[in-house]
Amino acid sequence: MGPEILMTAMGICVSIFFFLFFAIIVLWIWSIVDCAKHEGNKNDRLIWILTILLLGIFGTLFYIFIRRKERQKQNNYELPLNRNAIISLILGGCGFCTFGVGIGIFLCIAGIIYGHIAIKQIRTGISRGREIAKSGLIMGYFPFAFILFMIAIILPFALIYGKWK
Repeated sequence: MGPEILMTAMGICVSIFFFLFFAIIVLWIWSIVDCAKHEGNKNDRLIWILTILLLGIFGTLFYIFIRRKERQKQNNYELPLNRNAIISLILGGCGFCTFGVGIGIFLCIAGIIYGHIAIKQIRTGISRGREIAKSGLIMGYFPFAFILFMIAIILPFALIYGKWK
């Protein structure tokens, strides 16, 4: 194997790692916010937030699969999850992890479009998933903000020092 193949494989592995890492962080933060917003009893809220914080991803999974489902059954909260929000999260996350590659920008654009469609549908009240759609939008917009930031930093230096004439 040549060094190009090894570097490509390493790049793919790093992209997958960063996508999973970012997805876990987003899920962790979302579960903390969901717990803080929707837990009725202050003692239960404190216990679950401490569980999420101290146990990391395991606490998050416990909260989502045990407490959140139980609370939803108690509240009769059975609105369907908006599919466009999920698609936005997936496309935005994939675009975020691969925005250095050519296809990443297109994935980000698709994630942004699906995110805006999802938020518009969620406003009607027939589905849920606003936080998921917002996460997809954030991950979709971030590469564009990063590129604009880098242009704003690098372009003045290049023009001042005459590297691009």
